[in-house]
Amino acid sequence: MLSPDVFAPGPIADPGQSDRIQTLVVERLEEDLIRAAQVVADRLDPAAPDDLRAVASWLNAMALWEQLPSDRRRAVMADPSFRFFLHAVLKLGQAAEPQVRVPDFATGLSDVLWAAALGRVETWSGGVRLDGLGGLRAVPARRYVEFGKDRAHASARVRLAGDRAVFVFDDGLTVQIPVEDIWGPIDTPPDLAQHGYEIKVAAPIGASGLAAFTRDPWLRVKLTGTNQRGDGAGFLDRDDESYPADPDLTALRSAEAMIAQMWPEEARDIATFVKIVAPYRDASPNHTAFTVSSRQGAIFIGSAPPLPTAEMILHEKAHVKLRQIQKLDPLLRDPLDDTLRVPVPWRPDPRPIPGILEGLYVFAHVGEFYRRVARAAGSVEAAARQRQLSADLNHALGVLQAHARLTDMGRVFLDAMTVWVDDLSGQEAARRVS
Repeated sequence: MLSPDVFAPGPIADPGQSDRIQTLVVERLEEDLIRAAQVVADRLDPAAPDDLRAVASWLNAMALWEQLPSDRRRAVMADPSFRFFLHAVLKLGQAAEPQVRVPDFATGLSDVLWAAALGRVETWSGGVRLDGLGGLRAVPARRYVEFGKDRAHASARVRLAGDRAVFVFDDGLTVQIPVEDIWGPIDTPPDLAQHGYEIKVAAPIGASGLAAFTRDPWLRVKLTGTNQRGDGAGFLDRDDESYPADPDLTALRSAEAMIAQMWPEEARDIATFVKIVAPYRDASPNHTAFTVSSRQGAIFIGSAPPLPTAEMILHEKAHVKLRQIQKLDPLLRDPLDDTLRVPVPWRPDPRPIPGILEGLYVFAHVGEFYRRVARAAGSVEAAARQRQLSADLNHALGVLQAHARLTDMGRVFLDAMTVWVDDLSGQEAARRVS
């Protein structure tokens, strides 16, 4: 039985509640993984030897999954690269003419599980395939193993043997990677010429645990302008130009430090839900930030000074957390219903009720942050921004009170949001969902 507390947001995130959300979502995602296995079987061509090998690879990887301890399973399920892989298998399975055949794509399950098992599963062997730069994901360690560009798309057998992974390539090259290079501090970085590989590590942003990483092609999201917001994301497309290999993290680190100082509870909550920050290079004069539901757990942040960068981090993290909550309960009886559209202050176009509910949640986080900045620094600009956001939030509450068809947990959610918004507005928290 889900506790209503899970659906009661507020300015002080309860670590136990956030942990409970993540745990419950993992349970739901394990059900999705079982569905994905059925999708792979349904798309199998029994007459195609490659398809039979793909299914054998999937079953072998699932056997590895079954051996993973619960903490590693949870970490894998929270990783945006794994979330993309799982989402992709399910989405490709629904397409009449998928961009990539499901059995071909499904062979990548071993690619995203081997590192999670290293040091925690005594023995296992399976096949992996490197990416177009000769690299292999180390999910969920936020690292990438580079075997060299001359091994682009190469296949290898990997054998887990206690504290090391042994890779054997088709040309006979054998590379051994100790568990410390994936899961521990790397005192002496491996050298490609000497050891046959090197490791790329996500760059820490702050003490909370946030890290920046742009190496994974699956996280180099290409904005296409295909949805109502004008910034839809290409599903399997990627944008190598907009994600610098060595981004300047100065503004991100200053923003994280600012959040940690002004709102330490939220800084901890960000690290719970955001696993990767992908710095995004954008030529637009406007500050760009976004999330993509298929890469849940990643936020994409463009260049900006520290204060607006902090706002973008808070805004996008709230999108991520709300998606996790809505994985457990949609909050709205029909979360896809966009028949009614209502003008809102923060967008030029009328928004559907699900979008207004989302806007209420994310902008409450931004408003709370500016309230704290105004109080701590005596900033007139921050106080003005908070007042404007409070007015916008009250407008959204009125729309939702009048038009939202809520689930039982949705009523708990909106009731708690009403208390939060009234507090931000300096009002008595008298309004409730009837």
